[in-house]
Amino acid sequence: MRRERTVGRGAARRNATVRARADGGADAARAALLDCAGGVLQQYLELAEQYGTHFLGDYSDTYRGRSSLGGVCVVNLMDFNGDGAEDLFVVYSNGETERTTVDGYNFEVYNFPTERTYEIEVWTHEDRALKRLLHESGVSFSPKYQGEWRSGYMRSLYRLYVTVFEDSDGLPVIQLCTESEAGREYTNIYCSDGEVVRDTLQLNRKTQQLTLNGAAIDEAEWSARVAGYDKILLSALLADSSNASAEVFDWYGIDYCDTQRQTNAVTAYLSRKDRPSMERFDAAESDYMSLYMRELERMNRTEGYADDHLYALYDMNNDGVPEMILYEGSSGAGTHHHFYMVIDGELVDCGYDRRTNMFVDGNGGVVAYYARMGGYFIQKITLVGNEIVFTDIADGFVTVDSQDYPSLEELGYHGYDYLVYCPPALMFGFYADGIPKVAEDAFEELLP
Repeated sequence: MRRERTVGRGAARRNATVRARADGGADAARAALLDCAGGVLQQYLELAEQYGTHFLGDYSDTYRGRSSLGGVCVVNLMDFNGDGAEDLFVVYSNGETERTTVDGYNFEVYNFPTERTYEIEVWTHEDRALKRLLHESGVSFSPKYQGEWRSGYMRSLYRLYVTVFEDSDGLPVIQLCTESEAGREYTNIYCSDGEVVRDTLQLNRKTQQLTLNGAAIDEAEWSARVAGYDKILLSALLADSSNASAEVFDWYGIDYCDTQRQTNAVTAYLSRKDRPSMERFDAAESDYMSLYMRELERMNRTEGYADDHLYALYDMNNDGVPEMILYEGSSGAGTHHHFYMVIDGELVDCGYDRRTNMFVDGNGGVVAYYARMGGYFIQKITLVGNEIVFTDIADGFVTVDSQDYPSLEELGYHGYDYLVYCPPALMFGFYADGIPKVAEDAFEELLP
């Protein structure tokens, strides 16, 4: 049954809690907070005793390399039910794996986690005792290639992840997504009047029909419920069955290590007797976020490319608001980059460029480099007003004497590196500090 939400309900509960704390005094509120944290710590320790503390599992016995998080791998604090107290949010691996193959072929057989490997729990404080408010078996499943639905292929190339948004009432919304040949399904899990509610949004891939809890809805409502958020409380990759070695993911900016670091910070906070400030996962918040996420979701829902539409955020005009660059299509000549910006709260299409690679210098500079079958064409891209403008740098062909394409350094463009893209399922690109990246020696800090 569909549950309608009352706008402002969460804010009203929060204001009531603040008034009660003011009436009862700061000391009483402080004592209650410490008592709550102590119970949360005990519950975490019990889960860690059963499932183990977090670890990075490495499946790099084959040439591809793959890895996943295990144990109690995500620990965060959030006010899930809006009562003003911090609740315990955990994701843990139950250790179950599935026998699968690489690319659907009958070789490179290995055991790897599935969406049912991971479980989500939320624990809340009630009458000075903890109770489990939510237990969810399964996390989000996203195939690497949307357009390829050959038998067994989708199950061999996929990623598992979990995302928590904050809605307009200031309350968390756990969003789970699964994809299949039939379509895509989102489950939004949140609290309303103290009860856990699940809204199911389904896309029929064949008919493109959109439904909410079985009833047809329009695209505007679908977009609002799936991607209409301006704050991300948590975005964590849990496993990826292809190209998922730690080194490869550091290159792509998807950082297992950063998830472990933040889990460590929260558990260390809970373990301290004196807790001067709350410790949570890094949140991302901006007024342009939902505009970009809605367009990203729309493109991946409606366009028929074989690969995901990857995205990157990069400030091309140094105005403090990054532009969004979508990488669309499959590899080679079929790819192009689409540029978007936000002006006065509206999404603006700035145009596109058909180039294989994009390079950036971190200071607004963008260079498009097309190289294919011996020929190359290089241009600098700048943003003038709301349109992208191209300036030729070089073009030509490699010769028998020189088999290498010219580097940007040779052409006088120093300090440029590949533009880093994020998969659409993962929200890492929206964080204020850019895509999370950690120094190579950071893994040593996680060792016992």
